[in-house]
Amino acid sequence: RDFGVLLLSVWTVFVSLRREGPITFQKAWYLKFDPPKHHGAIVSNGFIPRPHSVDLNGDGKPEFITTTPGGDKLILAAARKGGDGFQEALVLAQIDIASIVGKNRR
Repeated sequence: RDFGVLLLSVWTVFVSLRREGPITFQKAWYLKFDPPKHHGAIVSNGFIPRPHSVDLNGDGKPEFITTTPGGDKLILAAARKGGDGFQEALVLAQIDIASIVGKNRR
């Protein structure tokens, strides 16, 4: 019975590799940010909106728009340097939403 399960697993891997092609590893990126400066100014309930992927400058590579827990909006580009593995994302622009909201309340 164990040999049958092993044989079925090998067959499944074989079929999936034939249909989807070889296994490749793509570059990945990450983002480090500091703890919130103004606790809960924008993100008060712990909910952070999902990041959006958009080609803003028309170069064919996506930029990412995201929000930090401190309420800052970031426009990020995936790391475009050479090499393999994880690389830190490039911050193209950072907007402090709390300062804009604070200016409009006066």
